[in-house]
Amino acid sequence: MDRQPRTWLIRLRHQRRMSQQQIAMRARISRNYLSEIECGVKNPSVDVSKRIAQVVGCEWMQFF
Repeated sequence: MDRQPRTWLIRLRHQRRMSQQQIAMRARISRNYLSEIECGVKNPSVDVSKRIAQVVGCEWMQFF
């Protein structure tokens, strides 16, 4: 698996001045899982992608 960090997601989080914990809580996932998604270690499900996208203000398809 090619582990490409999702720098766009990290950038959006920073622009909104939110921590991983804040995003994770609002998306109803663990902070550790969000970290793995940002690092490219894990790919979120469609449901999780939609919840994160709603919190950070992006299209959920960006995750794929």
